[in-house]
Amino acid sequence: MLSAQPDGSYRLTGSKFYTTGTIYAEWADVYAKRERPGQEPDFAIALVDTREPEVTVTDDWDGFGQRGTGSGTTSFDAAIVPAEHVLAFGERFPYQTALYQPEPAGGADRHRQGRARGLRRARAQPGAELLPRQRRAGPRRPAGAGPDR
Repeated sequence: MLSAQPDGSYRLTGSKFYTTGTIYAEWADVYAKRERPGQEPDFAIALVDTREPEVTVTDDWDGFGQRGTGSGTTSFDAAIVPAEHVLAFGERFPYQTALYQPEPAGGADRHRQGRARGLRRARAQPGAELLPRQRRAGPRRPAGAGPDR
């Protein structure tokens, strides 16, 4: 809940599990219900500094293959959000979240390479022959049926 304060700022209270990348982030892009005196509640985006003492980021996401995502639960205990960091949801730039998650040069390639190394290592382990091999999703083609047929 994003509650308006008399000085024009807001207080953010609540929590969200599986907040992607927040463990490594200094800012969180939070979608919240906003309440202001004399106005109908609406939804807004709040840009919240995760280094504030009222913000707690917990590394508790243990989904398979998700260790390096930096995801976990983020809790807001009446965190102060300046008015200029709040924007009505309908007025936001549709892809703004991606702007707060910059990728270091070559980071995506390193991520893919690391994933490939992990898969190769897993296949070399005892019992790997019992694991199903990955197959490409999509319609199956009869043997010999290529794209030129």
